[in-house]
Order: sequence, then structure tokens, then C-alpha cells
Amino acid sequence: MFTTSLLHDIVDRPPPMKSPIYNVPNDLLLKIFSVNTMINTEDDSMMYAGHTTPITTTRFSSQVCKHWRDLILCCPTLWGPNLNLNDLTLSRSDNWAKEVLSRTKEALLDVRVHFTEIRRSQAMTSFFFKVLDEEWRRIQYLKVTLSDRPTEYDDHRWLSICRPTENLRSIFLHLPGNGAAAPKPLLSTHVLFSGQAPSLRSVNIRHMNFQLSAAPWLSQLRELRLAGVFAPDKILASLSAMPYLEKLEISNSPGIHIPSWNPHHQWPKIILPHLRCLITRGPLEGSLMLLDHITPSPGCGLDFGSHTSGTEEEVSAASAILSRYIKDYLKTFNPYLVELLLSQSNFAFHTPGQPDVPPFDIRIEKSGTFSNMSFLFDAFLDCPLSGISGFKFGVTDGLTFPPSDPKFSKFISQLSSVRHMVIKQSNLGYLNLWIPAESGAACFPSLEDVTLIGIGVYAQSAEQVAAFLIWLKSVGGSIQSLDIGYKSDLKGRGVDLSSLEQFSGLRVHWSYPDESYICGSGAPERLNFVG
Repeated sequence: MFTTSLLHDIVDRPPPMKSPIYNVPNDLLLKIFSVNTMINTEDDSMMYAGHTTPITTTRFSSQVCKHWRDLILCCPTLWGPNLNLNDLTLSRSDNWAKEVLSRTKEALLDVRVHFTEIRRSQAMTSFFFKVLDEEWRRIQYLKVTLSDRPTEYDDHRWLSICRPTENLRSIFLHLPGNGAAAPKPLLSTHVLFSGQAPSLRSVNIRHMNFQLSAAPWLSQLRELRLAGVFAPDKILASLSAMPYLEKLEISNSPGIHIPSWNPHHQWPKIILPHLRCLITRGPLEGSLMLLDHITPSPGCGLDFGSHTSGTEEEVSAASAILSRYIKDYLKTFNPYLVELLLSQSNFAFHTPGQPDVPPFDIRIEKSGTFSNMSFLFDAFLDCPLSGISGFKFGVTDGLTFPPSDPKFSKFISQLSSVRHMVIKQSNLGYLNLWIPAESGAACFPSLEDVTLIGIGVYAQSAEQVAAFLIWLKSVGGSIQSLDIGYKSDLKGRGVDLSSLEQFSGLRVHWSYPDESYICGSGAPERLNFVG
């Protein structure tokens, strides 16, 4: 039973304070809702694993309160970016997809779909072609990936992409590259967008032939990524119409016809002053033809992956062409690490990317084995490598290329500022055979620490590490720290590193438990893990 005083307390009690979110202006709320829909329009590869999809976030937001619902439902631009067909429960029906489409009204659309044999339904396929055909004029981002049989999607409405478009900014169309035929409507050569796409900035098309001609929209492109059968001379002719290009990727299929190419052929030189990233894949000859005739911006990042069955003389042409890119890159950037990996049939050079610094990769695969790898190091001679502070090195078992090779030796000598080395313990012996290319040249004179990677230390570790340290001292180097890098308990592994006590001042570190020992401290038993 309520007393009079209790009723007065209830009546006089001030109303609860509203959450600060209710004081946020509508325009700021809409901005927040908009950010929630921005799952990178060009990269949804994460497939939202463990995350709420943008369309679900938008729907949940609209259910918080009447004010938010009215605000969201009256904003078509919040729904336009949400046409990811894989998120719209099209495995059951197209009702929700149709509702979302209706909420976009006349807003521009981002349409994305990944068709696979498992993640596909008749409702999804039908809805996709309906949108492609009826809403083509409103699509600003189109991303379509076919991972199963393309012939399952033979529909004349594919030809919508051959109609003019005022609003399309990016097209991403990936068809299978395993020899499967493309959908029939895409087998013929067509002029994309009827040559009219004034807003287009990015084209990423794999395994679909189309007329790569001097269409007006080429002049605005910032990004071009192609995979399939594209003759290098045709690509070069088109690149001359793309002065603002920033990213270029060409992945050519094996067997592409190279029109009588040689390093001295008088194809036109193409200047791309804004190009920051150049990616090539495929046969060596075609990739070299592109690189030889392109002049990018200083410091352009390169991802060069190629395979060849050519002779040593034919492959040696790569060094002269790649050298120009390496020198321009190293004159512009000072990467903290370079990585060199060698095997009987592979050569790989890599620098990792950093904020505002593009990566630089060279990978050449030889059918069979290299009879000699010396000429591959021609590309690095006289390059500004002296500012590199980190070096990761690896060779595979059975490599016959000698570390005493003069060109390899000079390459190593150029790494005069390297302070940190990462290497497999089994590769230490390979470096021990290094011989200076020039009298008095030192090897890693600035080296401070070495980290061992791979399977960890083992019974022969002490002997191999000691031999490396003795060799390093003989060529003018030394280290302060050795990280044996093992991630689990060393006890019982039969490893005795106590003989490293002779290298007074050397700090030996291991990860489990996180401990270290300074050699020469009088307790070498700490490095004995036999027990």
C-alpha cells in the first residue's frame, strides 16, 4: 500500500536523463549509419567471418527506435551500398532482396555477388540479372565472381555491361581461369559500355575477352587489372591513353603470342607519371616487353612474377630491364628489409610494404633448373643497397649455385648497413663459403644480431653456429646477439650450446621460456639443454 509521502516522492522524482545519443544531430547520425555500411566496396574477401554484415547492421539500427527507423528508411543512400546478394538470404526467397532494392529508390547502387556451386540459388541468379538489366544506369560499383561452371549463367542480360553508363565507377568481373568457357553472351568480343563510361576509375576483369581499344573512358582510369589472353603490344597501345593510371596488373595466360619481341624492338615508350604499383604475371618474354616500354613514376612498386623455359641468354635480358626499376625504387625509398630466396629453379627478391612505401617483388621460375644464376644478380649491381638495415636469406637443399660467385659476392658486399639478419640455421654453412669479390671487402660489417628460423636448434647447432661466427669474424664482421628462435621448451632436445661460451659478450636469447645468456659470464651450463 502506497503512503502519501511515497506517492509524493514518485511524482516529484525528476524524469530519467536521456542517453547522449538522443542529442546527436540527424546529419551526424546519418554519417554514423553510413560508415557502418562501408565494408570496403573493393574488398569483401573476408566474407564477414565473425562480423555482422553491413545490411544486418543497417537493419538492426533501424529497429532501435522510431526516430532512427524513420531516419534510416528515408535515406536511400544508406541502402544503395547494401546490395551484396550473398547477404540477402536469397537461398530461400528474394523477398528481402526486393525490399532492400525498393528502399534504395533512385540512389546509386553497389552490387556484389560471389557465385559458387554451394552459395548460389535460382533466386539469387534471377535477382542478379534483374538488377543488372533494369538498374544498370544506377550501378556505381559492380563486383561479380563466378567460381563454378560459367555456362550455368548463360543469360543475354550480361550484355548490359555493353550499354553506356554514366555512374559506374568500378567494375570487378572474375570468371574462372581453368579453361572453362565463359557465359555465352560474353564469348564474343564486345565494346564495353559502348565506349561511354565517364565516371569509370577502376577496371578489374579476369578471363573475359573484350575490345581493349582507345575508348574515351580509358583516359580517366586510375586502376587497370587484367588476366587472360591480352597481347602485350595491344596493352601498350591502350596504355598510351591512360595518363592518370596509378595501378596496373597484367596476368597473361601461358601460350600468349608475343609478337617478335626482343629487348631492342622499337615499340613506343609509354610514360605513366602517376603509376605507383605495377604487377605482371605470366611468360617472361611478355612481362619483360611491358616493363621495357613503360616508364612509371619514381619509386613505383613492382610485383614481377614470371616463368620461363628460355635459355640463359634469353633470361639474362631480364636483368637489364629489372635493374631500372630496382634503382628507381631504392633511390626513392629505403626499405627496412630485403629478402632473398634461392633454389635450383627459383629466384626471389622481396621488400615488404610499409605505410606509404609499396612492396617490391621479383620472382622468376625456370622450367627445369638454372644452369647458372650469376646473371640474375646483374640487376642489383651498383644499386643503392647500402641503406638496407635488415636481410632475410634462404636457400633450398641441393642448390649448386656457389656463394663464391663474384656477382653474388658483390651483391652481399653491397649490404654494408645490414644490422639484422634472419636465416635458417641450415643456411649458415652456405654463407660460410662466401668469398669477397674484391680484395679487402667485408661481409656484413654492420651486423649486430642474427635470428634463426625454421625447425629450431638441434644437436649440430653449436658446431654450425660457431663455424658461422668464426667465419664472420674472418671477413670483418661480428654480432652482439643470437636469437635461436625456438618457441617451445628446449629441454630434452639434445641441444648443447655451451661451447658458445668462447664468444665472450654474445647474448644468446631463446623464446621459451623468455630468457637470455651473455656468453663469457661463467655459467655455460645455462646453454646446455640436453637434460
